[in-house]
Amino acid sequence: MIISPAGFGPDVQDQWRLTIARINEWLNAQLFKLNWWILLALFLINLFLWWKLANKNRMSELVLHSALVIIWVIVLDEVGLELSLWYYTADIIPLFPPLTAINISCLPLLYMLIYQYTKTWKIFLIASAVMSIVFCFVFEPIFVCSGVYKMLIWKSWYGLPIYFFIGVASRFMMRRISIIMQKAGVSD
Repeated sequence: MIISPAGFGPDVQDQWRLTIARINEWLNAQLFKLNWWILLALFLINLFLWWKLANKNRMSELVLHSALVIIWVIVLDEVGLELSLWYYTADIIPLFPPLTAINISCLPLLYMLIYQYTKTWKIFLIASAVMSIVFCFVFEPIFVCSGVYKMLIWKSWYGLPIYFFIGVASRFMMRRISIIMQKAGVSD
């Protein structure tokens, strides 16, 4: 069965043509190329590390925290893509949010480790600042040099407060959720 946008308006048909073009480009230029394998390996390694390093006694809390991070990352990444601040030349799959390996495995792992191992806000803020600096000035340039990530009207240091915000906002939300659950008498 072939899915077709026939019978829909021109906007839907245009979107369909763009989707088919993106899938064809992915099949012909990205799938099974070196960067695709690197992203796939990065994705799988980070999922494995997340599973191995996550405190199993706090699993529901850490899964919720990671989900919040993923939401923040995907939403902010989509804004940057829509505004043509950057784009990605490779991804694991063509239809899901871009740079899946980073957005739903690498960043959640880093934020989860900081969240899991820091007890106070002070230590958390320091660790988040260090992670933000390392991601902006080490990992992003590596992705740029590898050709996976292209900055258009964006500089690495612009992301510094954004990475920091994601960590702080996610921890703040988890603290609020914890308070609400305690008041309601709900435990993990």
